[in-house]
Amino acid sequence: MNAPLMPTTSLVSFGLQGEVAPGVLWLRLPLPFKPEDHINVWLLEDGEGFVLVDTGLADAESRLLWEAAQNSALGGRPIKRVFVTHHHPDHIGLAAWFATHHGAAIHLPAREAELARRLLGVQDDAALKARYAAHGMPVEADFVELRHRFYREHVAALPDEIFSVEDEARFVIGGVEWIALLAGGHTPAHLLLHCPARQLLIAGDHILPEIVTNIGALSFDPDATPVADYFASLERLARLPADTLVLPAHGLPFHGLQARSEALAAIHHEHLARVLAATAHADTVWGLLPHIYGREMTGLAALLAFNQTKAYLDHLVAQRRVLSEQDAAGIVRYRPFLAD
Repeated sequence: MNAPLMPTTSLVSFGLQGEVAPGVLWLRLPLPFKPEDHINVWLLEDGEGFVLVDTGLADAESRLLWEAAQNSALGGRPIKRVFVTHHHPDHIGLAAWFATHHGAAIHLPAREAELARRLLGVQDDAALKARYAAHGMPVEADFVELRHRFYREHVAALPDEIFSVEDEARFVIGGVEWIALLAGGHTPAHLLLHCPARQLLIAGDHILPEIVTNIGALSFDPDATPVADYFASLERLARLPADTLVLPAHGLPFHGLQARSEALAAIHHEHLARVLAATAHADTVWGLLPHIYGREMTGLAALLAFNQTKAYLDHLVAQRRVLSEQDAAGIVRYRPFLAD
């Protein structure tokens, strides 16, 4: 894989990093967790203003960085439109603020908007906890409640109006065409923006240069197929031109989309094999985690690991490599599929 492209100015912790392509500015905003201690957001010059891709969290530090950037690097030019790649708080957190205080139009895939509304709305934590408990999570664990609280703290509100983005929709920005690509896996309808003329791909969290994208099973969408969707999306992305510059939400811009897509697919296949092997030692999602990760899991990390393991198990069940059944106590148990 080619080395990541460095910005035109030396990399600083947060704030404006420079221009990574003609008319494309790179801004880094802080995040309160590791290893993703930052999010990259992208500003596309568009006539007298800018189009923004992703927003950062709804917190005071991010707002101050935005105000400093607009007053200096952007020369006071307005943010006219905002494209949100998906519903996670570091990507959608300030969308309502941009709509209210900047008059920006907010664009987001409908499925992602629906998920954001559900997470911000009244949640029946008891019902969700029961679903997790059915897969072995201790009933006293507060991971689900912690997720909801974190979401509400970092996504203050949603815009009153959201413009839905469909797969392969075309948008003219700065005089060139950008194509929307919707991809499942990390979230059900993650938005990527591809500009063939400039050989750019704004990739959000869907494909990252160093971090392996988390694939999660949504507790309220039992029919979803995130692992299969993710593999299919990687094949689609690998068909883009070899010289495409990828602009990720975390890490540095990079070339080598095909190689990275193949590497991520291989890593997830390795994870599937590890989960399959672990079913010889434990038979619930929660029970499998120490065998897969080698340590006890807590907090939001435990919830992410749980959801990803559940997604892998669903995929293995669909492939008839693992069997699942619910016992008399309502606990879902997994075991390796043994052909007759």
